[in-house]
Amino acid sequence: MEVTKFGQTFKVKFWDHQKLLGLIALDTETEFITDPSVTPRLVLMTAFDGKDTAWIITKDRLDDFFDFHSQDNFGFWNAPFDVPVIEQACSFSFHNALLTGRCDDGQILYRLLSLATTGNEASFWNLADVTKLYFEEELSKDENIRNRFGEYIQETENGYIVHYDKIPLESYQYAA
Repeated sequence: MEVTKFGQTFKVKFWDHQKLLGLIALDTETEFITDPSVTPRLVLMTAFDGKDTAWIITKDRLDDFFDFHSQDNFGFWNAPFDVPVIEQACSFSFHNALLTGRCDDGQILYRLLSLATTGNEASFWNLADVTKLYFEEELSKDENIRNRFGEYIQETENGYIVHYDKIPLESYQYAA
């Protein structure tokens, strides 16, 4: 599977114990948020290290992923959302990475840059708007895809499972 963004085509693959290098950008896809005071359940996480492949990490491989990458640097667009989602879904804690400066948040950095250069906090800071401003690239935030990841969750006696085989190709491409 492939996706084209910023004029480049990237492979999209399921992560199977590959070691990523450098700053690893992480993003999560979750069930639809009905109560903002409750951390939503993770459906999948994507990881990208700036090479040619965006990696899909399934819930059952999160612990292995962070065993491989526990000392790496992580980048987020919205860490206050993604970190609790990830920590709820696996045994990894970002506590040490946060304390040692190994987590960056592009949204916070963008807002600080705007404050430093204009004297005002940015009036918008969602990823689609910032991508359009700096890269002249339309980043899809298709609500019909974005809000449907929770449909692939099945409740179990011990929590939940995700039916990755039922997730459509365009949803994986959106996540990447």
